[in-house]
Amino acid sequence: MELLDLLKSRDIRATKEIELKGELAGCKITIRPVTTEEWQSARARSIKISKTGEPSVDQVAMGISLMVDGCVVPNFRSTEVLGTFTVPEEFVKYNFKPGEIERIANEIMQYSGYSEDVNQTVKK
Repeated sequence: MELLDLLKSRDIRATKEIELKGELAGCKITIRPVTTEEWQSARARSIKISKTGEPSVDQVAMGISLMVDGCVVPNFRSTEVLGTFTVPEEFVKYNFKPGEIERIANEIMQYSGYSEDVNQTVKK
């Protein structure tokens, strides 16, 4: 198949269901690829400046942003999901362990076309 034919025929917004592991084993969530704009925005929101003025990416903040943007079910922006929380990122940070955030964020990144671990990707 030619590249242009493949590009025209694929659905880059398709969703995928993944099964969680660890304490969340048996639970499933539905993810989608993040857009270029969402990736850039998540990365920008995750940059921290050290006391020496050096920028670095906060890996947990990046993962949280990717979860908020890339999870379809549950939709972390939904008021029904958020309950008493008003900020989706706070809901994710409060309800998921850092390792769970990293695993889900890595799944979203892989589904978005990145083949590396998200932690390696954001360092570049």
